[in-house]
Amino acid sequence: MRRPDGTRETVEAAWVIGADGARSVVRESLGLSLEGETYDDGFFLADVDMEWDKGHEDLYLDLTNDGFLAFFPMQGEGRFRVIGSLTQSLKAKHDRREDVGLEDIRPIVEEESGVGARLTGSRWVTTYRIHRRMANSFREGRVFLAGDAAHIHSPAGGQGMNTGIADGYNLAWKLAAVVKGDAKPRLLDSYEAERLPVARRVLAVTDRLFSLEVTDNPLLKRFRTVLMPGLLNLTERSRAVGGLLFGIISQVRVNYRGSPVVADGGGFGRKAPRPGDRAPYGLLEDGTSLYDLLRRPGHHLLLFEGTRGGTGHGTAQKEVSARLDRYGLPVEIHRIPTGEQKLHEAYGARRPSAFLIRPDGYVAYRGPRSDAFRLERYLDGLFVRGDADLPATAATKRESAPVAGPARR
Repeated sequence: MRRPDGTRETVEAAWVIGADGARSVVRESLGLSLEGETYDDGFFLADVDMEWDKGHEDLYLDLTNDGFLAFFPMQGEGRFRVIGSLTQSLKAKHDRREDVGLEDIRPIVEEESGVGARLTGSRWVTTYRIHRRMANSFREGRVFLAGDAAHIHSPAGGQGMNTGIADGYNLAWKLAAVVKGDAKPRLLDSYEAERLPVARRVLAVTDRLFSLEVTDNPLLKRFRTVLMPGLLNLTERSRAVGGLLFGIISQVRVNYRGSPVVADGGGFGRKAPRPGDRAPYGLLEDGTSLYDLLRRPGHHLLLFEGTRGGTGHGTAQKEVSARLDRYGLPVEIHRIPTGEQKLHEAYGARRPSAFLIRPDGYVAYRGPRSDAFRLERYLDGLFVRGDADLPATAATKRESAPVAGPARR
């Protein structure tokens, strides 16, 4: 590695994560391709001072005949970040690598849009083109790719940051478990298996949205400028439509159901979350969130008593805890009493059930609470057993209680 002062340093590492952006040196060094294409349409990005009568609290999207304009409020009265489509003359300046300034974008913002804005100044203006590309592999031996180094796409739908952060979290907890000796290296095989299909779907969705935003097709243009604003306004008035759109854009609907590192112990109805699903949100009877229990990084085991009631809660919990003691993996156990009806409904736990939640918030395993052997068999496939006769350390064993006082191992 070459430092800023010109000196060089050699670093030896067991693992490398290439999170070094679209022009990733790590990816190029591995000889991995970034397959895809560059869109012909260009865009400008500017931080401007602006006057209008629409306020400074909301994001505004203006769908025009020639593309779109997006206005993002920033700190400071009248200050916005603006993204917009380039006109033919600005495309020519961009292609000639000429500077584009405030006077170049003023006609687009003030005259071609319908927002009634007046630009009074700018801090900077730049132009760029958008790519739709993805690496043909996210892993080569002990080297991984994440974020823009693995996939780049249009900003339509605002999916870039969510996708990159999810890459990082998915890989980080798995790599940490392997490095610490808690997990077997095969756990890392699931990174590409889980994240590459997600990146492929995100590229497909953003490509369709972007194509609609910049289309020259007369029918699609009319849909974009006349019908699409009404559909977007419907998301504010309809809870169902808004919830569906939120689930897609926020990526909470992403699942890893086909992952090689999730398992199903059976015994659940169709509405229950499946292994690979994001752990459902839910409220406790005291009004606090289940996610408050899951806040600490690490695995969490939810032991539901079941809405139909059950016996042997203490015995079952002790057996599960004893089996978990055989592994070095830190796990917090949370007992969910029958009285927590909302959580039982969210998880479809009519009978006493067990849900193992991964550090990234996804269901790793589900099964009957009484079948501790099946849970142990799942753990044996991925995690390393320690010495069961040694007492657990304070860092790995935090004993449990009902939800009112979260169960911890």
